[in-house]
Amino acid sequence: MEPAGLRLETRHLDTPEAAWTELMACRPVEGWLQFQSKTLVFVDGQLPEPESDWGWLLDAEACDGAGRSLSVRTLSPGSLRLVLAERQTVGTGEPDYLTDEVRHWATGKVKVLGKARLRYLRYWRRDDLDGVLPVFAAFQGFAE
Repeated sequence: MEPAGLRLETRHLDTPEAAWTELMACRPVEGWLQFQSKTLVFVDGQLPEPESDWGWLLDAEACDGAGRSLSVRTLSPGSLRLVLAERQTVGTGEPDYLTDEVRHWATGKVKVLGKARLRYLRYWRRDDLDGVLPVFAAFQGFAE
């Protein structure tokens, strides 16, 4: 495990359209998108233009060219949250954590250019009673 700081920015959004606009403004380079009737992936900054029969954006995970992790989650109908997570140098004023990388096998829908795993940077906090506890998992893109 390696030490790192973590800066989180949370944006609450009132509509799936607003969530899509905010996600696009972050200029993601790769990730996955889940709409009501379609799940897909994108790479090389090639976000698809949503089609009307896909329905609303429900969830997404992506990363941008600066290494930020972008996560969209539906909280309730008409309420979504976008979380931007950015790794920081230890001691910069943001909370410091321990980190490790984990890779999860993707479903058949997510295999991209021979890459069949989702890559995450996990953040853990030290706890006197329990040792270390999970804090956040930041999507880092796809991996072999």
